[in-house]
Amino acid sequence: MKSPLVSVVMPVYNAGRFLGAALDSILAQTFIDFELIAVDDGSTDGSSDILAEAAGRDPRVVVRRQQNGGVTKALNAGLQVARGTFIARMDADDIALPDRFERQVAYLMAHPTCVAVGGQVILMDQDDRALCRLPVPCDHAAIDRFHMEACVSAVCHPTAIIRTSAIRDIGGYRDTYTSAEDVDLFLRLAEVGSLVNLEEVVLRYRQHTESIGYKKRFEQRHSGWRAARDAAARRGQIFTLPEPRQTEAEVQLSDIFLKWAWWAHSEGNMTTFWHYARRFVFAKPFSQQTLRLLYAGIKSNFVEPG
Repeated sequence: MKSPLVSVVMPVYNAGRFLGAALDSILAQTFIDFELIAVDDGSTDGSSDILAEAAGRDPRVVVRRQQNGGVTKALNAGLQVARGTFIARMDADDIALPDRFERQVAYLMAHPTCVAVGGQVILMDQDDRALCRLPVPCDHAAIDRFHMEACVSAVCHPTAIIRTSAIRDIGGYRDTYTSAEDVDLFLRLAEVGSLVNLEEVVLRYRQHTESIGYKKRFEQRHSGWRAARDAAARRGQIFTLPEPRQTEAEVQLSDIFLKWAWWAHSEGNMTTFWHYARRFVFAKPFSQQTLRLLYAGIKSNFVEPG
């Protein structure tokens, strides 16, 4: 069988609520020369049935099942069997825009020294409400500097399309950087080629309270710091960032509601703003932030469009 140009690698673990939409967004791409390798990492919520249905209606869908071992092992399992020239990352809870692959493959074909290309994203909540656009740097130097200084990924992982030869040459993903395997990967890729983010939005990026960024915030930050420290050692650079300490309290739901409300307000997504403003007000009715939210919302209602 002829190898596809793109192999999509999608780790799946108990993503049944969002999985169907994520799969449909890939299968509806304007660029059609791909295989979709979905690695079911021991799901128990019906995700397996959704994957089986998708494989039954589209021969491009390949399902691999394994015992639960975490996202890094699932990603490497997908990489092992991928046949494409390029690896496209996709998560099981996001939505790719229809021309995502078309734009990114065209860029890689035109820029042979580029080893990975991502793009801009729009953040959305668990119910598909738009929050805001998340700007990420576009050029290689800014992306690599962000990884070294912020220790979080400047290439939104599920937007990345990577040259298969490059990711295999550096040994794939490493599970020593738990919850920050993407930061480590992009730092190593930057040492063999260039990284780019397109200026166009290519993905709707799901935010929900059970995600790693909220549930394992310290682990992610510390692993990202170690990845940057180790990259500096490989490159012969001095690394001065202090090691993160787990001093802050756990993230409260009310804090997430507050952040999402302000994100939505920043781009005029007022329906989303009021949804999360109300939830914050009910949680902390006497907070000073409650007054600020209400003032900002009421003021926006009286601002003339344009």
